Amino acid sequence: MWPKLLLCLTLMYASAAVGAGNVLLVTDLDDDNLNYRPDLRLLATSAINRLQDYEVANAKTSARPNSSEAIGAMIEAADRAGLEAVAVITLYTDRRDATLTASLYSVSTGELTIQRALEFRFRDMPPLLAQLEYELPLMLKREFRELGSVVKVDSDLVYFDLGRNAGVEPGQIYRVFRRGEEIKTRSGDSFGFVDEQTGVIEVVEVSAIYAIAEIHLGRMSIQFDDWVELTGQDFAVRGQVLSKLDNQIAVNIGRRAGVSPGAYFAIYKDIKAIDDDDAFRETIGRIRITEVSADTARGEIARSDHYRLAKALIQEGDYIDEVSYRHRNQLLFGQSSFGILGDTSSTWNAGLNLESGVRTDLAFRVRGAYGDTWFASLGANSALNHSESFRAGLDILYSEDGLGTYLFTDANIPTPLNRYMLFAIEAGYLLGGNDNAEGLSVGVTLKLGIDSLF
Repeated sequence: MWPKLLLCLTLMYASAAVGAGNVLLVTDLDDDNLNYRPDLRLLATSAINRLQDYEVANAKTSARPNSSEAIGAMIEAADRAGLEAVAVITLYTDRRDATLTASLYSVSTGELTIQRALEFRFRDMPPLLAQLEYELPLMLKREFRELGSVVKVDSDLVYFDLGRNAGVEPGQIYRVFRRGEEIKTRSGDSFGFVDEQTGVIEVVEVSAIYAIAEIHLGRMSIQFDDWVELTGQDFAVRGQVLSKLDNQIAVNIGRRAGVSPGAYFAIYKDIKAIDDDDAFRETIGRIRITEVSADTARGEIARSDHYRLAKALIQEGDYIDEVSYRHRNQLLFGQSSFGILGDTSSTWNAGLNLESGVRTDLAFRVRGAYGDTWFASLGANSALNHSESFRAGLDILYSEDGLGTYLFTDANIPTPLNRYMLFAIEAGYLLGGNDNAEGLSVGVTLKLGIDSLF
């Protein structure tokens, strides 16, 4: 029987061009579902062809891989045809349970090199096949180290678990994605998932087992355990301003490129070309994204000490790059003196200043203080004239004599450390809350950008 099978396979391969592929694909299902064998072959072919070094050959066989002798004959036939591997994909069911097994045999050695299985619960075969169409490529790419996982996100950098041993090189562009929305029927059958792209990264450093990449897009959306996959250099998205209306900006990249609400982008102009891919650039402003659709996003010009100039200079066609904004949210540590025109009360305070998700200039502040007196406060503050350095606000304060209000303004002091921390002088007026501390106050505050700490 087996010599006849071997001869049959050999004849089939003799008519197939070796250049048409390097893998003999064999699929099998249990007897009750054999009519779905062409569908399983189609999705298995698609999954294998997405691997970098493998392509399914044109030849087919109706033989079933249900014994070691049958698989051995297939390996011999593949060897005669000059192929490199035999892939066996089987899908067997037991009532509502299904097991997909993917096995790869080396033709040169005849040994099993890879075997992995996936377990599923199912009610009907078409939805199950749809799930396999999503899951099988991921499983194979992961097994062949063509799909990695994010192991750490550190500000502008991503660490992932593929390194030099997986062929990673500096300068390569990877897309970052995760499972998105599950596709379900009304009856609850799953047809798999839609990929949700979370960013684009470029490799800057490689070790034997991991790589470090710079985030081009997705500083707010990339998370631990997201997947990373190599793409072509042309995948690196260069965003541009599509339209401008007053302080509202529309850009040509959206959710599919990893853009998310709250992200900040620098807007710049190319001043003089260096080569086809690079130029001397001048940053003219920033925008904060407020709305995101699939392929576009909207935002507003972010606060800046040069806000009016940025508003005047930004034009359609200007280029954008995502940037980190470390002072989106801040830890506050300070010292304040209340009632400075009378008996001065000094306190040490700590708190948080959190940016609003609705308005770029608006933030909310919560503080607690202890010293000559004590208080707890909650309030809102806003940038003055869209400035980055000057703010004013109102806190509702509770202290020894009950509720009070505290009106304040502060100004940042320029220092070389502004990227990570800001020093500010604050002046205010306390009304109520503490009779001994009412009146004018002054203080100094250290503001630490939370994104620069974690």
